[in-house]
Amino acid sequence: MKTRTDEHWDERARGVDDAASVNIEDIYQRDLELEFVCSQLTGNERLLEVGCGNGFNTTRYRDRVASIDAFDFSADMVSRANRDHPDPKIRYYEASVLDPSAAPAGSYDAVVCIRTLINLADLAAQRASIENLFSWARPGGLVILIEGFADGFDALGELRRSLGLPTLVPASINSYSTVSEIQDLLDARGEVVATFHTGTWDVLTRVVLPLIAGPENVQGVGPFHPALLNIAQVLGNDRTGALARERGWAIRRFDT
Repeated sequence: MKTRTDEHWDERARGVDDAASVNIEDIYQRDLELEFVCSQLTGNERLLEVGCGNGFNTTRYRDRVASIDAFDFSADMVSRANRDHPDPKIRYYEASVLDPSAAPAGSYDAVVCIRTLINLADLAAQRASIENLFSWARPGGLVILIEGFADGFDALGELRRSLGLPTLVPASINSYSTVSEIQDLLDARGEVVATFHTGTWDVLTRVVLPLIAGPENVQGVGPFHPALLNIAQVLGNDRTGALARERGWAIRRFDT
């Protein structure tokens, strides 16, 4: 039985005309995510992308790896991927991150998963999925995980309230855990070789922009976003991690 979250993504696959916006409306946030992922790829990997959506991100990896298998739980998204971004180097297919048999165990040099686990029902499902991500990577392979977490939403909400802004409400279709609720699992499965977060971007777009333009004028992506992206890239992220809605890791799977 499909959940409301599943139906949401099926509807976006069928109803959003712009291929660049099917998976996420904030295309500038996605630029930051892709910069991190691509910085970890060497060009020779057999890559597995988990939660590929309509394949927009997938095509950004194709020239950086040897081959790509990419799956999504939504049949409509997989159909859209084959229509929007067909490529002989990429195999799209329908599968669930909760299914250990969704991909062959120990077969991939890199496994990439961005904003997929927040679509699952609860922490138990998220932790089971993380186990699967590591099982699909070969020993010594890389797992690149970027997800949304409650910690950043809470911290941003507190900052916004202190500045007289409305509280920040996460999307109702998503389930947000805290970093501490999965950190033990990441530490047990591999060595962290790089980290990522969206703290500076979140402060600029969720605090600074509504203070300047008014909270009623900053729904979705607007004309300020290219300038804010430039500021975020120049400032970096050293002081804003606690305010990040998203956190990410590149983790080298232990050999055993």
